Amino acid sequence: MLMAKSYQDDILPKAKQAYELYLDSFQKHRAAWPQVLDSRREYYDLYQDYQENLLAARRAEAELAAYLLDDGLSQPVPPEPEGHRESTPKPR
Repeated sequence: MLMAKSYQDDILPKAKQAYELYLDSFQKHRAAWPQVLDSRREYYDLYQDYQENLLAARRAEAELAAYLLDDGLSQPVPPEPEGHRESTPKPR
């Protein structure tokens, strides 16, 4: 979860800002279009990494929560009907 938080708070905002600066520079004829495309691709790649880290963190949380269950998902033992007796004698 720490990696996803780092992406969300630090890495992605900086990458988006870099993309926006390149786009603004391109519009003012100060940067070439390939630089804008490279910065946008970098932002999207980082965003995909963020999504993968977030998914891995959520899966780990779910697995941990499953370990904390104490037979909460197992089938209960069916009740025996009243008056049920074993038909064969037990060996002695």
